[in-house]
Amino acid sequence: METKVLTVENVSKTQNDKVILRQISFQVKSGEIFGIVGPENSGKSTLINTICGAILPTTGHIEICGKNIVDEFESAIEYVGGALENSNVYTNMSGIQNLRYYAGFYDNIGKKNERIESLAKFLEIEDCLHDLVKHYSDDKKQKIVIAQALLHFPSVLILDEPTKNLEEQNIEGMRNFLKKVIKKYNIAVVVASKNLSEMQILCDKIAVMDKGEILDVMTSEDIKNGIKAGQKVAFKVNYPNFGAKILREKFKLNPYAVGTEILLKIPEKDIQKVSGYLTKYNIAIFGTRVIEKTFEDIYTSIIRKNAKKSQLIGE
Repeated sequence: METKVLTVENVSKTQNDKVILRQISFQVKSGEIFGIVGPENSGKSTLINTICGAILPTTGHIEICGKNIVDEFESAIEYVGGALENSNVYTNMSGIQNLRYYAGFYDNIGKKNERIESLAKFLEIEDCLHDLVKHYSDDKKQKIVIAQALLHFPSVLILDEPTKNLEEQNIEGMRNFLKKVIKKYNIAVVVASKNLSEMQILCDKIAVMDKGEILDVMTSEDIKNGIKAGQKVAFKVNYPNFGAKILREKFKLNPYAVGTEILLKIPEKDIQKVSGYLTKYNIAIFGTRVIEKTFEDIYTSIIRKNAKKSQLIGE
């Protein structure tokens, strides 16, 4: 059963008269992966650290499992596991030594060795658990950091750039692992990353941040619909400018000519109909191709609109 685990409400952060976060609000349920994307200095890391209690908000409040992160810090933080970009892992210690060290911080972990062995098996790192961490591959180092965050079975797992240092072939494995974590423990995951394509695949919801604000929150379904709505069809023809003019004036469409092609935002089922319009006016069609919009296109459009807005109001 999904329950509301994390509530961020009207959170702002001001530092040296500069607004770092501005009126941030969202909720995350158990079993949900909530992504935060944005350019450099957009406020992602500040927001992540504020949720973890490392930075206090200037205004607004954050609740984790009903506990206020400011007023009830110790009670709230018990529900949080953090694997942040600057998380400590002691490379001259073995994996099991790292996990035993961090397990010592929690009073609610009973049989620590059994918990560690269970997590290591689940993370598929039991074969290297007694090796020094400095000999680990990047993906296994990341798994040790996440294991540390999962030791006390938190309700919220906070991740900052979990795939940053991973090779391409290991990124899919990390994504599948995170989904496995969700399924096994039914926890809420908040993840910040610049890897747009991976976030699109991984997350149930994605917030786009810039200049300390959340500009939009989209579900995975919203993103799919946005991609579908932005699909274009390119017709390669002998007279692209003339063809575009015909489609615009005679058939009330909105095409534009680029090089040897006419680009038109239509569903694939209408390709044959538009081809008929063109051939009716003796325009030869040498081929068609579908140009799909991407999540990166949607993201870039949101960021550009915000930049124009900021210029208009003089920020």
